[in-house]
Amino acid sequence: MVKKVSYQSYLIDSLKDPEEASGYLNAALEGGGYSSISGGIT
Repeated sequence: MVKKVSYQSYLIDSLKDPEEASGYLNAALEGGGYSSISGGIT
């Protein structure tokens, strides 16, 4: 049986890798600017 993982859980785990986090932030900044990621910064 295939184990289901929520997108949020997958994202949090993958962003623990500095290279993954860097790529994610760069893509977000290129795609929509600061406002696209500011909601996730606390």
